[in-house]
Parts: sequence; C-alpha cells; structure tokens
Amino acid sequence: MINLIIEIVIVTVSSWILTKKYFGIVSLSDSILTWFTLFLAQVVLVTNFLGIIGKLYFINVFISHFLILLITWLVYSRKTTPAFIKPDLKPFINNNLILFAVSVFFSFALISIYINLVNPPLDADSLLYHLAFPASWIKSGTLDTPFFIFGSKPILFPGSLIDSAPSYFPINAELFFTWLVLPLRNAFLADFEKFHFTLLV
Repeated sequence: MINLIIEIVIVTVSSWILTKKYFGIVSLSDSILTWFTLFLAQVVLVTNFLGIIGKLYFINVFISHFLILLITWLVYSRKTTPAFIKPDLKPFINNNLILFAVSVFFSFALISIYINLVNPPLDADSLLYHLAFPASWIKSGTLDTPFFIFGSKPILFPGSLIDSAPSYFPINAELFFTWLVLPLRNAFLADFEKFHFTLLV
C-alpha cells in the first residue's frame, strides 16, 4: 500500500510540475484538467512502453515514474512558476441551485463509490475485457493478447454468428486499470477508477 501511495505522489508531482512550469497554466480549472490529462498520459505511456517490451512489472513501472519525475524536476526546477489566479467562488457559493446540484452529484458519486468498493465487479464488460485483459497482461508482463481469456475469444470470422469477445486492442482505460491493479494485485482500486472520469464529465 505504501508503494502505491508513493507511486501516486510521484506521478502527481511530475504532472503538476509540467502543468505549472512547462505549460504555465494559472487558472484552477485549466490546471486541474491539464494535470489530469498529463497524469493519465504518463500512466498510459509508461504502461504501454513496458508492456510492449515485455517488462510490465510493478518495480519497472515505479522506476519509470521516478525517472520521469527526476528528469522533470531537473529540467524545470529553475523555471519560474506563474502566479496562481484565485477563482472567484462567491457566485457559486451564493447560488442555491448550483449548491444543490453539486450536493446531489456528490451524494450519488459517494453512493456509487461505496457500492463499487464493497461489491466485486460482476458486470459483463469487466469480466470480458476491462479486468480480464489487465489481469492477463500483469500475469504475462506483456501486452500480448491471449487467444482465449476466461472463455471469451477474439472474433475469428467477422460477420459470423460465433459468440466471441470484441476484437481487442489495448485502450487507455484498460492500461489505466492495469496501472491501478499492479501495486495491490487486486481490483480494489480499479472499482474506484470510474469516479475520476465521472468528475471530468
């Protein structure tokens, strides 16, 4: 668990350094969106690269993120950071309709998080590819897609009536799931992952 926290801090800091020092973004909303995009891009690129060369193991992912942080820090540590513009929250705080909408959204989000964290993933998408492929990649240490995985198979004859999984190539969501499953070797954090994308929507 400590390794996971350290890894998240490393990726967060390196993404934040790039957001503030390289891009020079000063507004809060732009900073958050840029930070999240860089965070996800860093996770996807490292996972993709290590998976392609067959070295997709936690220690390699950890070292790669640490090297990215080190290089980012060395390159941008002397660059000045632009002044942060504080957002004016008074129009939002004084508007009861916006406060009600935000409270309803976060109430449903917290209920959804609770349900996802206490129940195992049993939906068809998770079992066919969202968690099945990351588990296979973690076991093999590569992004090779096996011919059969948990009873599903790739489409062999397009247009036929053969029941099969969708033809599959690694996409960013599964690479992010892989990154979340690697440190703890279970799907606990992968269940929580959808909340980040819900916030962005």
